[in-house]
Amino acid sequence: MFSAYVQGMMERYAVNPLQNWKEKDCVLYLHTTLAPKQPLGAAIGSALVVQSEDINAQPVFKADAIKFVTTFRVSAS
Repeated sequence: MFSAYVQGMMERYAVNPLQNWKEKDCVLYLHTTLAPKQPLGAAIGSALVVQSEDINAQPVFKADAIKFVTTFRVSAS
């Protein structure tokens, strides 16, 4: 059920990213909040976070990306 809800929001975002940016912001917030922290050394998929050549065009996504990285950061040891 959660997956279908997230997929629907991402589809609405894809139709009109400039108008529906809140859909993706909500998905990022939900994902960051509900996902368990990964153990050190685990791979984390980041395709959901930011895929833009101009990250400064949407500052909310930049903040989401920073929160995602700090939440799921993996030690480089």
